[in-house]
Amino acid sequence: MKNFKRNIPLILTLILGCTTLPKNLSDEDIYDQLEFIKKTDDKNLTSYLVKSGYSITYNPDKTQNCIKVEPQNKTVLIPLSYNSNILKEAEIVKAMYIVMLFYRFELKKLLYEVEQLATYKEIEYILSNFQLDEIEKDTFLKKNMMGKICMYILSDETLDKKIKEETERKDRLCRYPLDTLKEREEYYNNLQKALNDINGDAYFNLIEEDLKRRVRNGELTEKEAQKIYYQLISLPAQELYRNQRIDINENIRSIKRFKNFYLKEIKKLKNQRGKFEILISTFSECLKNKNDNQE
Repeated sequence: MKNFKRNIPLILTLILGCTTLPKNLSDEDIYDQLEFIKKTDDKNLTSYLVKSGYSITYNPDKTQNCIKVEPQNKTVLIPLSYNSNILKEAEIVKAMYIVMLFYRFELKKLLYEVEQLATYKEIEYILSNFQLDEIEKDTFLKKNMMGKICMYILSDETLDKKIKEETERKDRLCRYPLDTLKEREEYYNNLQKALNDINGDAYFNLIEEDLKRRVRNGELTEKEAQKIYYQLISLPAQELYRNQRIDINENIRSIKRFKNFYLKEIKKLKNQRGKFEILISTFSECLKNKNDNQE
């Protein structure tokens, strides 16, 4: 057994096609789950994990029941408190899907639309890769996820509303509320316009308000926000203009690319729900929800 554990990184390297795993991907349980995921239709997500340099690890804080992305450290933290092997595996898939989006579209932060896509992918993974009796016997999964699974199967808009509701609530530990794609698009477009008058107040007012909001949401400490702001205002006007123009253009391009992908991907993920409609009568919770909606 000891030799097997010592050889886990080598085994995974062979499984993933002679690629190198991120150094910090060290949780043995995650290694075990990756071996199963590699045999599914979502095995391509493991390659994005390797290429991106991100690591996935359990969040030591058991009070944080959400996925947190740390772009600067290239780390994704997933909940440790889940007493369900199915949900643990599905959360790893969800985390890898988020990593794929960050890597492909050079995203700087978690958005509502990213959480929305990843939740659809997570539920699709559960229904595609686990036997119905396994799901039925998993009391933790049924208590904490069956509501969303039923919303998904019933193919209406209630799942979107649920995700929106969860990510709009104030939760500094999870860095909620999440920004929407539209909000970030408007922010950078406004920054771009304000940058043309770099000697005025509009640009710095936008930056200051955004930093304050990020402090309120728990993304930054007040000290970190002040440091970013003072570094900006201390730059010579020409250097500031040049650096910020590059940063703004990169973000606008990233958001535009992700928006085009999102519109196609969410349509595809929603269309794929149809193959699971037969399960409505299998899960009593879903059948009840369907009947309640028809009354």
